[in-house]
Amino acid sequence: MTDSPFSTIFVVASLDPPTLADVHVLRSQARQGVPVALVVDDTNETSVHGDATHNAVGWLTMADRLTLGSQIAAAVATEVAATPALSSGRPPTIACISMTEALQGADATGDPPTPHGYPLVFSLGYSEAGDRLATHLRAFRSVLDPMGAGHSIRSAGVRADPIGLWHHLPAVAKGTLALRVVIVGAESTGKTTLCETLVRHLRSDSRSMAWLDTAWVPEVGRQRTTELLAEAQAAAGRIGEPPPTMEDLQWSTEEFVGIAHRQNHDEDHAARTGGPVLLCDTDAFATGIWHERYMGSRSPAVEALARHHPLYLVPHPDDVPFTQDGIRDGEHLRPWMHDRFIEELTRTGRRYVTLRGTRIERETTALAAITELTRERFGPTLV
Repeated sequence: MTDSPFSTIFVVASLDPPTLADVHVLRSQARQGVPVALVVDDTNETSVHGDATHNAVGWLTMADRLTLGSQIAAAVATEVAATPALSSGRPPTIACISMTEALQGADATGDPPTPHGYPLVFSLGYSEAGDRLATHLRAFRSVLDPMGAGHSIRSAGVRADPIGLWHHLPAVAKGTLALRVVIVGAESTGKTTLCETLVRHLRSDSRSMAWLDTAWVPEVGRQRTTELLAEAQAAAGRIGEPPPTMEDLQWSTEEFVGIAHRQNHDEDHAARTGGPVLLCDTDAFATGIWHERYMGSRSPAVEALARHHPLYLVPHPDDVPFTQDGIRDGEHLRPWMHDRFIEELTRTGRRYVTLRGTRIERETTALAAITELTRERFGPTLV
């Protein structure tokens, strides 16, 4: 591949939210072997967000868009570097900055071009911000598909109907936009069963193909408990000792920190590959309460990993008979655990709904809460 005639390429985008077209444009410019800056326009909120009545993701902040831009830049750089057919032979350098930073840091002195040529300001579709930056830099200006004929799915379309156009979002945008609904509470209250039921219901929604991708995240703490118990029982068997029980397991804060990290990791992966709503069978916030249960106190290290999700569902233990499966503490602890979840959800200002009644009544209440949240975030006409 021949060297690029440009010294630096500035790719201007709103990322409000990002689309696959934005990723394609950035990838094509990163192949040229010169530094690339993904410039997120923060100088004109009206032009970025457009008519608020048609913006179903207006809750995305500039900080969110810069974070998304940094994630996209890192992903594209890794992809291009690892794919010989895409690479110019030089490791791609891609930064993400705001338009304000680009204008403040740009060299507008009019000096002669470097031996590598002039800078280039590139955008998908017409961009007033791109024109402004090109003038400031005295750079070449390039606009791909200015009339929008070849790239119909852009940020404005997604803002109007994010669920209908969900499959036109890159993974990092899905991970940010997906509404994470967490089911927490005492043991043996039907949390996992409820997760599975809600996923089946959402996947059956025929109004958008996006719902077919609805996913749920299993409880890492339960998986780890099963692993630890199996390891302890195997070790006891090797030396001829009686198999240990749950009461014999030795826990540590480090173990809970590891569980919270894994829960966050699994959650993020599922959000990037799933649909508009992600069901979570617990989260790192709940891990902090389980640390209190087993270690006798709260842990700042675990608390630091807790996230503030938009909705928590809490089944009440009085409505679900206790079933011992070999790793649960016991029925006597359920009222205390339920009360601690309610206290901490309230204290930290998390939105939650307590689920009462029969199985059908609990499922109906949960679905109503999810529908309300989805309409608030994505618009009343879209779900």
